[in-house]
Amino acid sequence: MLLVPLGAGLYAWQLPTRALNIMRGITLGLLVLAMAQPALRLPDRHGYVVVVADRSESMPNNSEDEQLEIIKTLHSEMGSSDRLAVVSFGDRVIHDLSPGVKGMDAFKASGDQQHSRLTDGMEAALSLIPPDDAGRLLILSDGRWTGRDPNTVTAKAAGRGVTVDYRWLSRARAADLAIRDLQVPDSVAPGQAFMLSGWVHSPRAQTIEYELTKHGQVISSGTREMRLGLSRLLFRDRAKISGTAAYQFNIRTPGSMDENGTLVPASGDAFPENNQARALVDVRGTKPVLLVSQFGGESGLAKLMVEGGMTLVARKPNQCPWTLDDLSRWSGVVLENVMAGDIGLDGMKTLKAWVEDVGAGLMMTGGEKSYAPGGYYGSPLEEILPFSMERRNEIRKLQTAIVVVLDRSGSMSMGVSGGKTKMDLANLGTAQVLDLLSPTDEFGVIAVDSSPHTILKLASADKQQNAVFRNKILGIQSMGGGIYVYEALEATAKML
Repeated sequence: MLLVPLGAGLYAWQLPTRALNIMRGITLGLLVLAMAQPALRLPDRHGYVVVVADRSESMPNNSEDEQLEIIKTLHSEMGSSDRLAVVSFGDRVIHDLSPGVKGMDAFKASGDQQHSRLTDGMEAALSLIPPDDAGRLLILSDGRWTGRDPNTVTAKAAGRGVTVDYRWLSRARAADLAIRDLQVPDSVAPGQAFMLSGWVHSPRAQTIEYELTKHGQVISSGTREMRLGLSRLLFRDRAKISGTAAYQFNIRTPGSMDENGTLVPASGDAFPENNQARALVDVRGTKPVLLVSQFGGESGLAKLMVEGGMTLVARKPNQCPWTLDDLSRWSGVVLENVMAGDIGLDGMKTLKAWVEDVGAGLMMTGGEKSYAPGGYYGSPLEEILPFSMERRNEIRKLQTAIVVVLDRSGSMSMGVSGGKTKMDLANLGTAQVLDLLSPTDEFGVIAVDSSPHTILKLASADKQQNAVFRNKILGIQSMGGGIYVYEALEATAKML
């Protein structure tokens, strides 16, 4: 607004020379610009990098050292405002390094895991990047994933603007005896005979041993002379009853005995982990329903379903392996008042994938050990159930103020199952409390060792701020020292 009167004044009261008029105009223009306090917002380049490390047995022998070296290099090259996290995957997903925590000397779980659940690892890594922040995933893997197709997560990452990079780590393929494929029909009729084809690649002419099992029982075994290149081994079997038949094909090169009587595998197989293949054959017909109950076959619901003409198999939770091979035998699963802990996190993830990918049925009954009281709130199964386990705002009667006090003494760094520490579990539990609160409630967090430390001041549990609050909570680390409970309670009382 000042430019208009200044321009009129410059025009009305001109100086003797043109140079002086130009200098006066520049000086006054700079003064007006300074009064306006302009600011240039430079591109913000800070963000999150989440390393997704493959820990399956197909990885090279030195892959752990190489992965740790890459992580250390990223640490040294990142800026102070950047955040690095590490997620490893194999049979299960493990959070090895939380965002913002410095230093990582080793992975929490050993390698040589049979599965390579890349999709689960990418999903866990993507969840560590806040929705509004920049981020990228760095995958360290040989690409031999198992389970669900990772392309679905890649599309989700692209929709959020998260870049997915990869570093390919693989063993040398020279002199490698390997199963290339186990071909079976998709489905057969009960009583129908069918062929199974095992395709084997041999690096040279040699004798191999083979074995084909069905539901763990050997149905064919022997030796076979192999030529250089690709060869096919044919097997014949007959489907007996409806359901799913699980086959496993194994090969190996005959070994020899050393002087101590120990079997030494023959040389020339650089990649022995690919000497095994599995396949499922669907035997058409009506599959039974699996009822899981604490009472097994004595369950009242089981008796009622049988009286209604339903084909049913009843089991107790500890009798269920919760694998895809076993679930494929059923048309649906009924969970009758079963706690989430009896299924386990891996079991719930498998059950969710079975329902989503295969289209099988899932029913959960009510009870004291079911739904949220049974531990299903925030679990993988909650995502596929047709209702929410969170209490609605309209049924809340009173406003609540909660302050959570966490022990962060040295003992909280001890490991627990699932590749986490005691501190990780305390942090996750605190974050779950925050998720249950409404915007009218208030929430605060104190961590205590030899003295109390305020992590979050008592404030409204605003959903817009919850992402920031969660990052602070999940970033709490064990710092050593004692557990001064009285001082912590005193600080809590003052905060409330």
